[in-house]
Amino acid sequence: MINYTSGRVTCDRCGEYLGNYLNDNYFKLIRQKYCPVCAAAVDREQHRLAKRARAQHDRQRRKLQAEQLELLKKENEILREMVKKYD
Repeated sequence: MINYTSGRVTCDRCGEYLGNYLNDNYFKLIRQKYCPVCAAAVDREQHRLAKRARAQHDRQRRKLQAEQLELLKKENEILREMVKKYD
């Protein structure tokens, strides 16, 4: 978190002091939101959430494919019966 009056930059998660953008490297500090420990934790958490969302999406896709496959099987059976009637 950036305190614009004093220039202090602290970690958004734990509040650890990261530096003063008025004295230190300005461009590094204005982009930095987390200390290295919290950055790793946030990265793991976001990766876990993305993995869960991807798995849920895959489950929904497989369920839809299974439903479509069943409908196609039924349609094929009906068409085969119709072909047998006219042969």
